[in-house]
Amino acid sequence: MIERFNFYDIYGYFLPGISALALLLWPFRTKLGAWAPADVGSTLVALIIGYIVGHFLHDLSQCAFDYGIRITGNSPGPRHQSSRGRRGRFPHDAFLDEDDATLSPQLKARLKARIRSSFNLDVDASSNREGIRQEAFFLCRRTLQTKHSVSYAEQFQGMYSLLRGMTGVCWLYFFYYSGWIFNQMIGKGRVPAAFLTVIAGVIALAFVFFEGWSPGKGRLQRLLRKRPFENPLGVAYWALCAFLLFFAVWDPFEVGWVAGTWKLAAICAVLVLFGVRFKAAFRKFARRFAETVYRDFSISEATEK
Repeated sequence: MIERFNFYDIYGYFLPGISALALLLWPFRTKLGAWAPADVGSTLVALIIGYIVGHFLHDLSQCAFDYGIRITGNSPGPRHQSSRGRRGRFPHDAFLDEDDATLSPQLKARLKARIRSSFNLDVDASSNREGIRQEAFFLCRRTLQTKHSVSYAEQFQGMYSLLRGMTGVCWLYFFYYSGWIFNQMIGKGRVPAAFLTVIAGVIALAFVFFEGWSPGKGRLQRLLRKRPFENPLGVAYWALCAFLLFFAVWDPFEVGWVAGTWKLAAICAVLVLFGVRFKAAFRKFARRFAETVYRDFSISEATEK
């Protein structure tokens, strides 16, 4: 979708990856003597490592923080037949519903006619509607790409990828720095280590449980059924959160990081605040991305003439 290497790779991989690397190494700065490279060679290595970390974080965050539109209400119809269950529906799917107000009825009619004539796809088909709409959206995006008509769409895609990655960074290191708070509380003898570990484990596993076990329409009995994990990479993200939490609690490398408890609590609060804001922002940009692709595709034929 984005042809310029230095745009999506920087926004989608470099910035989230380097941020994750910096936050990971910050507690080690006293033991290492420095937490950021000082020479050109070390800086280049750090950039490469950050880029690699960014790739992993990109895939994990993509599955952990879904940007589908959450559908509410009790009206019958295809909008409640999505295979995505409680995770909602993607914007490119929901925007084509007759009762969705994002696109005007006239624009939707022109868009559907253009999709039907260009790709021979009926986005209002009664069967496999979600899959057909996804294929149609990808074809619209590919058509614009080949015609070099996706400047605004690619900017929105780059922004929501950046913000989604930063959302993943914020929540990942919320657990990490919470673990350091627990570590210092244990060191000061304020709470027993075993009790604190159990509490930390319950918190971490709760995220894994609710990410991997879908409650369907929200009925409690569905939570109690044994069902296979529907989103393994999403579960892997929250499992990584749990690992970082326990890593900080037990400090296996004996880093001995000493920071004020209130200072760490403030850091965690900032991470939560930014995590919430980033998540809301990338959902907004994801919607704008799908909307822009549809609008540009609907007028691309007229523009060519």
